[in-house]
Amino acid sequence: MAGDWNVARSTCSRFGRAHKCLITKAKIFLTPRFPQDNCGNLCDVEYQTRVAVVRLNKLGNRRRHAVGWNGTIAGEAVDLHSEQSTLDFDTLEFIHSRKTGALFVAAAAVGAMLANVHPAPLQRIEVFAKNLGLAFQITDDILDVTSTPETLGKDVGKDEQRLTFVKLAGIEGARKLSEELVDTSLAALDPLGAAARPLRDLAVIARKRVR
Repeated sequence: MAGDWNVARSTCSRFGRAHKCLITKAKIFLTPRFPQDNCGNLCDVEYQTRVAVVRLNKLGNRRRHAVGWNGTIAGEAVDLHSEQSTLDFDTLEFIHSRKTGALFVAAAAVGAMLANVHPAPLQRIEVFAKNLGLAFQITDDILDVTSTPETLGKDVGKDEQRLTFVKLAGIEGARKLSEELVDTSLAALDPLGAAARPLRDLAVIARKRVR
């Protein structure tokens, strides 16, 4: 393991500060047992049964999967390496489904796991979250060119030097894509009935947001 990290550091040294920061984050979040170790003796002595420790392991693994080599780390790495002229829709979707999308999926999955949701509905919740996360990112791209700092609550025009969904599809095309993704996310929840109402409400908020 130490050898792998030494190779990673050596590789990153050729690409500058951003890659060094990325590999540091990877090391922090992907270190085995990271969440459990932070519990200390409190987990071992007072609160955790053997079953609860297994459950905690699963939650930690799910979080690491979202951040890891096929999650946020992958999306950020591709983002750092990609030049605006070489990005296409598939690459942009890869980047944001593993950045914003992965974080949405992790949040939804961990919440569902804590609620003891069974595997089949958990999978549907993850599909919901992935599509909603990508729709959220596309809406961000739209608001960056259509909103004002007063309405948005942050600076606008920050994406001028980046390839965005708006630049690929235009404002109306990006809006249509965002709507389709929200519809797909809602359709994933159909078999879950009334229990999924809070998630549906969240999708409606994301669809209508102006900041």
